[in-house]
Amino acid sequence: MLIDKAAFADIPDLSKLSSALFSQEEEFTPNAEAQSKGLAKIIGNPEAGAELLARQAERVVGMVSLLFTISTALGERVAVLEDMSVSPAPRHWRWFQCDRC
Repeated sequence: MLIDKAAFADIPDLSKLSSALFSQEEEFTPNAEAQSKGLAKIIGNPEAGAELLARQAERVVGMVSLLFTISTALGERVAVLEDMSVSPAPRHWRWFQCDRC
């Protein structure tokens, strides 16, 4: 599994993961156009945030959207986890070996 920063070419896959996430929420409705627009703004503006993705065998299987802000408590730049989505299949994979699990 590879964790990396997303690129513009990854937006269609990231939008599908966003749609899967938003379809589970009552207050959100998936909107591929709006999602793609937002993802492009984050990817194109590294000062605003970061889109991280997980790839398994060249396939995007997960994503995390981070937005940057300033913490008044810390007086420093921090990241806020905005969205996180994992494709259904990888949710059942064993990520580690454990004799007692």
